[in-house]
Amino acid sequence: MKSKEIRENFLKFFESKGHLRLGSASLIPDDPTVLLTIAGMVPFKRYFLGETPPARRITTVQKCVRTPDIERVGYTRRHLTFFEMLGNFSFGDYFKREAITWSWEFLTEVLKLPKEKLWITVYKDDEETISIWERDIGIPHTRIVRMGEEDNFWAMGPVGPCGPCSEVIFDLGPEFGCGKPDCKIGCDCDRYLEVWNLVFTEFNREESGELSPLPRKNIDTGMGLERAAFVVQNVGSVFETDLFLLIIEYIEEIVNRSYKENSETTYNFNVIADHCRAITFLIGDGVIPSNEGRGYVLRRILRRAVRYGVKLGINSSFLYRIVPLVVFLMKDAYPELEREEEFIVNIVRKEEENFLSTLQRGLDRLESIIEKDGYISGEEAFKLYDTYGFPLELTVEIAREKNVEVDTKGFSQMMEESRERARASRKKVLLTTIKEDLSSKFVGYENLEENGEVIYLTRDDNPIEELNKGEIGELVTDITPFYPESGGQLADNGIILSNNAKLNVLDVQKRGNAIYHKVEVVEGKISIGDKVYLRVDRERRNALARAHTGTHLLHSVLRKNLGEIAKQAGSLVDRDLLRFDFVYFEDIPSSVRDLLEDEVNRHIRENLSVNIEELPLEEAIKSGAIALFEERYGENVRVVSIDTISKELCGGTHVKRTGDIGTFVIKDIYSIGTGIKRVEALVGERALKFVQEKRALIEEITDILKSNQQEIISSLKKREDEIDTLKKYIEKTEGILAGLLSERLIENKISLNGIDIVGSLIGDFSIEFLRTVGDRIKEQLPNAVILLGAKDRDRVRLVLMVSKNLVDRGLKAGELMKEVSKLFNGSGGGRDELAQGGGKLTTSFDSGIEKLKEIVEEKFRS
Repeated sequence: MKSKEIRENFLKFFESKGHLRLGSASLIPDDPTVLLTIAGMVPFKRYFLGETPPARRITTVQKCVRTPDIERVGYTRRHLTFFEMLGNFSFGDYFKREAITWSWEFLTEVLKLPKEKLWITVYKDDEETISIWERDIGIPHTRIVRMGEEDNFWAMGPVGPCGPCSEVIFDLGPEFGCGKPDCKIGCDCDRYLEVWNLVFTEFNREESGELSPLPRKNIDTGMGLERAAFVVQNVGSVFETDLFLLIIEYIEEIVNRSYKENSETTYNFNVIADHCRAITFLIGDGVIPSNEGRGYVLRRILRRAVRYGVKLGINSSFLYRIVPLVVFLMKDAYPELEREEEFIVNIVRKEEENFLSTLQRGLDRLESIIEKDGYISGEEAFKLYDTYGFPLELTVEIAREKNVEVDTKGFSQMMEESRERARASRKKVLLTTIKEDLSSKFVGYENLEENGEVIYLTRDDNPIEELNKGEIGELVTDITPFYPESGGQLADNGIILSNNAKLNVLDVQKRGNAIYHKVEVVEGKISIGDKVYLRVDRERRNALARAHTGTHLLHSVLRKNLGEIAKQAGSLVDRDLLRFDFVYFEDIPSSVRDLLEDEVNRHIRENLSVNIEELPLEEAIKSGAIALFEERYGENVRVVSIDTISKELCGGTHVKRTGDIGTFVIKDIYSIGTGIKRVEALVGERALKFVQEKRALIEEITDILKSNQQEIISSLKKREDEIDTLKKYIEKTEGILAGLLSERLIENKISLNGIDIVGSLIGDFSIEFLRTVGDRIKEQLPNAVILLGAKDRDRVRLVLMVSKNLVDRGLKAGELMKEVSKLFNGSGGGRDELAQGGGKLTTSFDSGIEKLKEIVEEKFRS
């Protein structure tokens, strides 16, 4: 059975059981607590928390990306970063018996999996589930395995909805196992493959840890399509299914090597094939490589794929060539890929090219560290990995060739800390409770003041009856003029008054159908049922509106002058400040910046009308309105039009005419990632203040230079020439000083068995100066051990040098430095002739010289 048949059969099966079939949601979740869609339930989080779903029974095939186990991808037969999750969901409808019965029916009757190869895991205390598997399905108790909370109890967070789960395991056979006598369900080897996970959300965990039954029980199940294809198609791993086969064959063609050449080659192929799918889908859904958030996840996956290509001998861009094949294989199920194919290819190619140059810079950085320090610390090794994508193995290999040590233990410690941070941030889908029956009416488009009633209060996500003076909590009213943060626009601020209280509104967020006001009680106390007066800070609202309309004008002139490829990739709307990220691959010269600024200001001077209307989504799109990747739209949408200049779907607040913006100034345009540019601009009062600050800065510079504005550049060039002359003078003076110091130190040398020991703490000088002094001494003493120190407050920087003649006799600078640096509670290392270190001046510098005397006397005792 082909994978596309498994996918379609699954959906049809659950449609026959009364489920509504929905398409996959984006990999960019409509949830600020989650970077990426990591499970089939993520798009339905709000339904699990109380919002009314479109149907009580839903089935989907959801595209997902997970990276906590990225280092296992390709190494095991089952781990992937990108995968498709087949899921069926019940929101307060059916429960355990139906979920279990239907899963067994689909696996054994539709997929025809042999029953004798299937095992069941259950939560150890879930007697109801055990009974259903045994009595209703007929599974022998010997094939039902009780597991603990870590394996078979699922939670949305530390408090809130949770419940036991039951997994269906497929026994691949002993040939897939580890061969250990105690290999069984739960072993980390490949033999026992989890195929389907059934989650029974039936409890609410209180802060005390106590579990109480939920009034509405839910079902959330997930089966990976790739794993289903693995067992149905009876192949050796997920990478040998029809989902990957053509990709693997194409990589063979690119590298001119066989997939099964050896285990290392197979591993490299697997990583590239998986990562190409993840890259294609992530960019197809609007994720762009960057150094933060989901963009960083994408960049890490892409660079990892490039690195494994290099291991196969590919030293030029190649991933972008695989993208069209991934699109071809997946376009029937995910037609959005075909629409974005050219865009995906361009992003991948540019990122590959950039990283290949980064890889070379990493090599250059490594050479610099070896040359300068003669030792690679765990911190430096991790920086090479984290900044340049440098694998530790390559760092160690190059260091070994240069006779230099690497602190692999320190690297591993930093790597594990990084992994723990990643796991912690992705392990759970964090949720805030949403009350199904709670809703607020928003009237803030028309009014900035309104009377309402408090219908809900919460503190630390716990419902309360009242908030007292000095306390901070969240408040919901039946009606509100406060705009909640949305679409990049920050929330309104303001005040809420009652007969008994005054509250400052600090933030506003929408959850489900309710608008939550984060408030601080300044006076009195506020209680549920209180009548209140709500007033938005008009000045802040107007400043946000100026920035938001300015953003639309900027977006319009960007597309006009740079082309439609300049797609929005993110935005921030603040008080008279906007930040706009967009896709663009070329540099933007200052002349284009000026052109953009001029055109926006021209539209402001034209005082164009800003029209807002509500239309059906389909009609709005047909009218030419721009919709954005990350937004989730309802049946009816708000369309904001600026004359014939701009038309976008937007729920934000705007000025009535462009003249209200005042003025528009581009503060900066810069790159934030491959193919992504960012414009920072100011409008209104902040734009005027920015111009005034720049003018004041220029005036200050002219005062310092004792010049005028027309001569600033020539005056700066003159100062630069004077500084260069001074630097040359200092270098010459240091050279003379190094010569004098070396002669003085040689006069005070200590001679033992034909070996000269020279050392001194010579002041607050640079490491480079110490090395220059040491080189001068070595030129005159062919059998010398030299220890020089530079004092930096209570610390000391150390340089230790050994003549080549003594290296041949077994004295090595790196080993000596390790011994000497211990005296100063420090560390160090390096090459045979040169080592560096440091520590604290907790003891006399002379103790370092004494240590060298001891070592020399011991080694060359006559």
